[in-house]
Amino acid sequence: MMGHAWFENNRAAFATRALEADEERSFVEHLAHCPECRLAIEQIARELSWLPMAVPAAAVRPGLQREIAARILDGGPTIVAARSSSRVRYAVLSALAASLLLTVGVVASKYRSARHEVATLTAALQNRDRDLALFQDSLALIRRASRVLDAAVTRDGRTGRLIIFADNAAQRWTVVLNGLPPAPAGQVYQFWFICADGIVKGAILRGSLASPASVTLDMPPGGGGVMGAALTLETVNARATLPRGIELAHVML
Repeated sequence: MMGHAWFENNRAAFATRALEADEERSFVEHLAHCPECRLAIEQIARELSWLPMAVPAAAVRPGLQREIAARILDGGPTIVAARSSSRVRYAVLSALAASLLLTVGVVASKYRSARHEVATLTAALQNRDRDLALFQDSLALIRRASRVLDAAVTRDGRTGRLIIFADNAAQRWTVVLNGLPPAPAGQVYQFWFICADGIVKGAILRGSLASPASVTLDMPPGGGGVMGAALTLETVNARATLPRGIELAHVML
């Protein structure tokens, strides 16, 4: 049978629900005929009432807190009445630690979610800025152009566009190729001027599906005047002066 000293020593454990199930039943039965313990339990409850209780406590093994408190406060499993106030302090600190851990977990989760949202928005803004820059460049070319030439370009089932912005005042063409993948290994997209006296080699166009190829060319000094343009797929050969590959596009003024 448990003596009254046991109930005195375990008031804080009862108030913080740290007793074993059978010990808790014995304490409840004791409270029914012990006004002293009832008053002590009510005082402990008042001391603990200010703690944040909105977050459910993590489930622990019954009696674990009491055992840890005994070893920390008393240096062993023996619990004496003089340590009752220390148990109250321990219960307060335990509740505060649990609340702090839960708060840190919630903050960390929200921080990870915020970082992901910031990364997503940053990527979207970068894509918008890139599209806006391409749009502005296109508008600038159109404003300066005296004439615009456009032709469909098809390769391996994909259809792109060859667009020429002809600036007659500056005697300069800006050539844009988009919608096509990079040329196969060992080959290039070669642009040609079609002149009155023959074909004049222009420039190699290097681009991708994500980044159109663009180059600005001055009119060739020879050839008898430009009459049009062509785009071919050529084998890499720096010395070639005439098209020998597959013609992809052909436009005339």
